[in-house]
Order: sequence, then C-alpha cells, then structure tokens
Amino acid sequence: MKRTIFISGNTYYSNYYLFEAAMTKIIAELDEKITPRFLLRGYRGVEKMARRYARENYIEAKEEKPDWTNNNAGILKAQEICKRSDMVVLFWDFDENKDLDAIVKYCEITKKRLHIEVIQSFAQI
Repeated sequence: MKRTIFISGNTYYSNYYLFEAAMTKIIAELDEKITPRFLLRGYRGVEKMARRYARENYIEAKEEKPDWTNNNAGILKAQEICKRSDMVVLFWDFDENKDLDAIVKYCEITKKRLHIEVIQSFAQI
C-alpha cells in the first residue's frame, strides 16, 4: 500500500546528512507494508534534498509546481497537495514563513498527520 508524504521546509536548508537521517527514521516508523511516495512543489533546499533522497532510495517522487501568476501560489499549491497526502513532513526553523505557517494551520484544521523536524537557522549558527 502506498502512502503519500508531502515534504517541504526552508529553502535555504542544505544539510543532506541530517535530512537523510531524519527521513530514514520517519520512513522506518511507517508500517513495513507501506511504500512511501513523495509529493513536492519543486522548491530548492528541503525539497531538492527530498528529490535526491527519493532517487537514492528508489522512492517515487512527483513535483507539482505552483502557478506563479497568483500571489498566493505557494500556499494554494501546498494546501492542494496536503489534501491528497497521507502525511506532511516539514523541516523548519520556525522563522517567519507564510507557506509553512499555512501548511501547519491546514494540517491542524483537517487533522492531517504532521511531523515537524526542527532545524537550525542561519541566525542561530
């Protein structure tokens, strides 16, 4: 059985080794009969690492880029992908980010399974 995981987070985050360790742990916690499938918005940072992780681990990954003719395109695409996902994984430093705030609020309203992996921001380094 396939489970769709929407992965997103800070676009500047680039520590692949920490990302890989976190994703390996998250996926290991899923039922062994479940095959993960990633949905992404085509962003850099976390989503770029998710594409690499999927490629290296033979996980299906699909990108759905926002229609940037709309000012709220990132948020709208995130909500659309959330609707079709079984789980949402965010890599976030909790700095202000409208897209990630909207994803968390959407998950709370819809009771969508949400995992937030806390990362270190540039300001904290």
